[in-house]
Amino acid sequence: MRCLAQKTIHLLILLVIVLPTAVHAKELEIGMSIFAARKLLINKGWRPINIKDKILPNSELEKSFLNAHIIEVESCAMDMPSCIFNYKKGDKCLRLYTLGEEIKDMRVNYWTYDCADKNIKAQNKQPDSADKKEEMGKPFLDNGKPFIAIRKLLINKGWKPVNVHKSDDYKSNDMTSRLLIYNIIEVESCNIDMQNCIFNYKKGKVCLRLFTVGEEINDLNVNYWTFDCLDED
Repeated sequence: MRCLAQKTIHLLILLVIVLPTAVHAKELEIGMSIFAARKLLINKGWRPINIKDKILPNSELEKSFLNAHIIEVESCAMDMPSCIFNYKKGDKCLRLYTLGEEIKDMRVNYWTYDCADKNIKAQNKQPDSADKKEEMGKPFLDNGKPFIAIRKLLINKGWKPVNVHKSDDYKSNDMTSRLLIYNIIEVESCNIDMQNCIFNYKKGKVCLRLFTVGEEINDLNVNYWTFDCLDED
């Protein structure tokens, strides 16, 4: 009995030590302020990562974050109120995407578990042509381009729209319902408040998730993309 009691105490101590630092980003919520999200992540053991060491900020907003010692800011778009932040825990990465014109108004838009350095290399590497980049398994895309045009380009290049809700009971909202009417089956979700949607494609074994911003289908523009598969999140 004494031995069992000691083992129980040791187990309880282990749980107290381990649980607060578990890899658990599911408490993040869309619409959460960047400050609340940042505090939550750091308390959960996620470390802010400066991936732009010695690189000057591209915008005043980036400069403001760095002046506030928020070193994990990767970039802030010049033509739309969005920023990206990077965190790491062990070998796990987390990229936080926000919307908001001022720091105090910045809210979580979505997040992914891909590593920034891999995506930056993939997007910044300039091949001789779009076709050559296709041979690398990565589509040739541009931020800010209309979603409809990019969708047509992807399909023409052999990327297959993936219906990620084919076998579940996903309840669509007004925006996703309209997309489905136009047979845009690859829509994963749309957040009305944050004015963003996510779309999924696949070519061979390579996955592509396309993130857009905009209020109407014709106004949707590409905001970002990753090469992670939905079931890996």
